[in-house]
Amino acid sequence: MFRLVNNPLRKTDRSKVTFRVAPNISKPEIKDYLSKIYGLDIWKVNTMNYDGKIKTRSGKPGVTYQERSYKKVIVTLTREYMAKVAIEEKLKADKAKST
Repeated sequence: MFRLVNNPLRKTDRSKVTFRVAPNISKPEIKDYLSKIYGLDIWKVNTMNYDGKIKTRSGKPGVTYQERSYKKVIVTLTREYMAKVAIEEKLKADKAKST
């Protein structure tokens, strides 16, 4: 249903998380789902609809198909939630250094 598409190696704003979802899911449904299942504090949800690409099969002229359409969702987390995550990460790092 939800597929995380952020590249963890790319240095971006850590308060923003990108997902791909089915095109029929609305913003309130996305916010409720992520809040209930993952416990995220969400400030804002932005969506973009994408039509599936039309492709041709190699070696077979005139045979085309369309990939699935999807909705790209960018979720912005609250500052309070990000501060809590940063504190937890620092505590883990300090604990790892002390042992």
